[in-house]
Amino acid sequence: MILRRSLARLAILASGALLQGCLYVELYGPVSGASVTIAPLRGGAALIEDASSFTPEQTEALFSSGDWAELTENQKVSLMGAVELPKDELLPNQFYLITASGGLDYDYNSDQQRDATGEPVLGTWHAILTGRQLKGITRVSVMTEAVYRYLLPDLDDMSNKELQAALDDAAQRLVEDINNDDVVDYKDVVSWTATAYADRFRGEEFLLQRLRTDIEYDLSADSLDIDAVQLVERAPLKPAVEQSPLADDLVYCLSPIYFADLCSVTELPLIGTSSAQPTVADLMERLVVSHDWMATRFEQFLEQMPATVLTLARSVSAIVISDAVRPAYFDPITNAVYLDPDFFWLTDEEYATVSEEEDYRSEFSSNVNFSDLARYVRDGESVGARAYEVDEDGARTLEQAVPYTAAVLFHEFSHASDAIAAPELAKLNPWLAPFQQSVVPVSTGLTDHSPLLAPELYGLAGVLYQGWDPTPEEAEYTPKQVATFFASDRANDLYGFSTPFEDLAMLVEEFMMATHFQSYRDVGFTNAPTGATDDILCDDYVIAWGQRNRIAVPRIRARLEYALTEMLPDMDFSSELAALPAPKNLPASTGWCSYLDQLADGVRPLDSVGRPMERPLPTRARPYE
Repeated sequence: MILRRSLARLAILASGALLQGCLYVELYGPVSGASVTIAPLRGGAALIEDASSFTPEQTEALFSSGDWAELTENQKVSLMGAVELPKDELLPNQFYLITASGGLDYDYNSDQQRDATGEPVLGTWHAILTGRQLKGITRVSVMTEAVYRYLLPDLDDMSNKELQAALDDAAQRLVEDINNDDVVDYKDVVSWTATAYADRFRGEEFLLQRLRTDIEYDLSADSLDIDAVQLVERAPLKPAVEQSPLADDLVYCLSPIYFADLCSVTELPLIGTSSAQPTVADLMERLVVSHDWMATRFEQFLEQMPATVLTLARSVSAIVISDAVRPAYFDPITNAVYLDPDFFWLTDEEYATVSEEEDYRSEFSSNVNFSDLARYVRDGESVGARAYEVDEDGARTLEQAVPYTAAVLFHEFSHASDAIAAPELAKLNPWLAPFQQSVVPVSTGLTDHSPLLAPELYGLAGVLYQGWDPTPEEAEYTPKQVATFFASDRANDLYGFSTPFEDLAMLVEEFMMATHFQSYRDVGFTNAPTGATDDILCDDYVIAWGQRNRIAVPRIRARLEYALTEMLPDMDFSSELAALPAPKNLPASTGWCSYLDQLADGVRPLDSVGRPMERPLPTRARPYE
């Protein structure tokens, strides 16, 4: 409350030069002599160009000597860096872009005491503010710069309503309630100041420090963008087990930008270096989450998983479950796994915190003339569709979601065991990070031993999963042509052609789902229906070619056996490999969903009428990598 009293006193005591609006510029502390521009966010003439934030001397001159003497050092610091505003020209509901650059920071060590000489600031930072906010008390800070850069790629495509929602969403990731209105929104971000509310930042100090350094030394836009995104997305992250011996370093070690940030395997050991058979508790000690419920659910899911899931996690350094993750992925720099919380929610309240953003690869499929579909089938039901069945309260059961979730754990943990296989764990250089180790990935050996062949499919995988522009020929391939390339090749999934790592992970994932959950994978190539998404039914996707349990094809099973032997040599899967059911072809010229049950022995076929798409939609915009 000290800051608020100071500002109220300033409004009474200051001369008319400061007007009613109070905009302050800070980085570590208040920045005096910064050049400030205010212009409409959507374009137009600037209201202010190259105004200068008040120097210490200018600030002091607003007070009588007696009034200035009554202020504490903290209060004096909090009043520095103000900027005059053209109050009458500000439109209350218009968004403005405030740009600050240069100046001298007079509280460089953030101790709330004025430094004798200011520290030069070389760079530029920003804030997005409405005219109404500018008529109040607001700040341009490292926090507003983070939000600005985080939203910058989408600013031109947002309506004002969408922008306000995005600003509020970012604020909820960054700060706690600052203005004491019992709501966390963007007003709290523009009220935040390091001199009074450092403890209201949700994240760790190093995230702020990196972005401040970028601004201070005027580093490249790329550096600013990376550090801003990390600040916003990682601020909510916290260790699931606060008593974990690694808790103090987890978030830092998962956020390297420069080589100096890298944590060695001594600082962040891989799970299997201390346990040949990790436990649920071992994984929980490496878990970082953005919401508390994610830790609770993850532990519950792990308790229901087969032991092989934990074994595959031996090469994992840490696990992140965050609302900023979509799709799930493996980071070879740190050997950490990032998981989408959409796999773990059980209640409607939990689901409400899951991101609604689409997988960035969703749009890539529109560049080709076919659909590449996949699903797991168990007891005549789609595992993915079953996972999204909810009761009247919007809740689902653990039993429903476990098989769906197991697939992503098998897949991502396989990436870790591919990068550093179990036999390599005891040989690691303790002073190097995971990606610096002299280890040959198992997938490299798989490619050397039994490469995928069809050049056409490498190109199509680049289009569908990497976002490459298709050649005219690729854009016109029919489902039957693609099926001809694929059916005689050695991959169990077109996704395997995107990288050798995905080739191996798809093999292992499908095998583990068949072995542990009796869930068998369908792959198929169909037409690409056109029209409004809501009007397209599942059976509008007509099968040109499809196959269930493709890993049982002899040439593919041989590749799978090689991958398992090299990755998990201490485990014997020979009986499970031998027990794989024979592959079955899906009936051509039928809808994708019509014969879902008919292929399962003893289960009545579904009616052949079209029904709405399953969720997730059967496109190759995968829910995980």
